[in-house]
Amino acid sequence: MKRSTACFAGIIFALLTYGYGVITVQYKTFPFEEIRYAKRMLMGQSLISRSPHYLHRKSFFEELGQNKYDAVFIGDSLTESAEWEDIFPEFKIANRGIAGDTSGGVLERIDSILSTKARKSFVMIGINDFNRGSSVDAVFENYREIIKNLLEHEFEVYIQSTILGGRRESTSNRSIISLNKKLDAFSSENNNITYIDLNRDLSRYGFLKPEFSEDDIHLNSKGYKSWKDSIKKYL
Repeated sequence: MKRSTACFAGIIFALLTYGYGVITVQYKTFPFEEIRYAKRMLMGQSLISRSPHYLHRKSFFEELGQNKYDAVFIGDSLTESAEWEDIFPEFKIANRGIAGDTSGGVLERIDSILSTKARKSFVMIGINDFNRGSSVDAVFENYREIIKNLLEHEFEVYIQSTILGGRRESTSNRSIISLNKKLDAFSSENNNITYIDLNRDLSRYGFLKPEFSEDDIHLNSKGYKSWKDSIKKYL
């Protein structure tokens, strides 16, 4: 009697567990996001795109709806921190940078980038991927997907080299250099993509020049002036 009762209880528990699993996946209820979060961790994917700041900015961009801009700048904190419409006051520019973002994060919010309907897109991403263990090949594949989406929606695509870190923040520089070489080669094979080497003026001996940053990562006003000088002819 006790054995049959235990067996019946086990069957009921299994059915309830299965049903809850189906509901979780179909309706994305708790713990759907937690399971996906853990899965992405096991796959070695960066999860920074789930930060509150990312979600806030992503939601804000989506609420803006469709607009018409001359250019859209896509990236992480280096992009977000720039006052692009002050740097280029003659153009209407959409700043789609999010601090801490990754190449995967850009793909997750690609619709809010496409909705800007900008003529030109300037992309620079990757440092946060590498800081969280992503491989060069994984970041490059995300780049290819980002570029594909932009070209399919008739954006002019300008790939800006991922900026090197200074001597105190150079852990990812080898990966950055490798990624930039891949992006440069990829751009040279496609007439619809222009590669812009920001590091040519921003760096020296494989490091971000100290006069362009206070923390060896983020740019100061001199750094953004150099960035501006490197891209102004493309706007």
